[in-house]
Amino acid sequence: LLGTEHHPTVPYHHEASGQVERLVKVVIDTFAACVVNTKEEWADHLQLVAFLYNTSFNEATLRTPFLSTAEIQILLAI
Repeated sequence: LLGTEHHPTVPYHHEASGQVERLVKVVIDTFAACVVNTKEEWADHLQLVAFLYNTSFNEATLRTPFLSTAEIQILLAI
């Protein structure tokens, strides 16, 4: 679905679970900032939220998720 890959983790592997939980929190917080009226609007903002996450700078890796996977840096003119 949507070009995603599922990689199951080992039960009770806290490092992997923590990474996923952090991602879920960021995505939920971003949706909360975008969707103000109804929960049904989330689908309208899915591509925007994915783009925002994939182009956000990660201080731990010093890269964006998009740069880490595609080796292409997205530059936005603001």
